[in-house]
Amino acid sequence: MRNVPSFLAAVSLVCGVAHVAGAAEPIDIGSRLELFVDDFLIESMAGTAHLELHHPIPREIVIVHDAPWEGSWCGFHTVFQDGDVYKMYYRGSQAAFEGAEFGPAHEWVACLATSQDGIQWTKPELGHLEFDGSKKNNIVWVPGLRRTTLRRLRTPILPARPRRSTRV
Repeated sequence: MRNVPSFLAAVSLVCGVAHVAGAAEPIDIGSRLELFVDDFLIESMAGTAHLELHHPIPREIVIVHDAPWEGSWCGFHTVFQDGDVYKMYYRGSQAAFEGAEFGPAHEWVACLATSQDGIQWTKPELGHLEFDGSKKNNIVWVPGLRRTTLRRLRTPILPARPRRSTRV
C-alpha cells in the first residue's frame, strides 16, 4: 500500500498532461482515493506507465470464527464504513454429517463484527436474537425474521428504501 500515493501521482500526472493536450474534461474524484483496476478514470498512459495489481501479502489474522452460532463455516463477508466505524456482516452455518448424508445442524445466521481501524475486529454482544437459549451473541438476522430488522441495523444487504418488486 506504500506505493499507492506514488502510483496516484503518476496517474494524475499522465491524466493532467492529457488534459493540457486538449483531452476531454477529466472526471472530478475530489480528494478520495481510487483503486485503478481498469482504464475508466484514465484517458491514456504513455511511456512505461501501466496498471499492475500486486499479489496479496498474508498478514495477521483479523477475525476468528469460533462461536457456536457461527458453526463450522462462515462466508459472504461484507465490509463497509459507517461513519468512524467499520462494520462486517457475514454468514455462519453448521454442517452436519450423518453417514453419507450432509445437512445443516442449525440454520444459517447473519452476524456482525465491528472495527475502529479495519484490522482489529470485535464481535459485539448485541442481545438481539436468541441462540441455544441465550441472547449473548452477535447475531443480527436468522431465516424467517422480517427484513425491517436489518434496515434498523444499517446494513448494505438491503436498500434503505426497498422498491416494490413485481412478479411476472
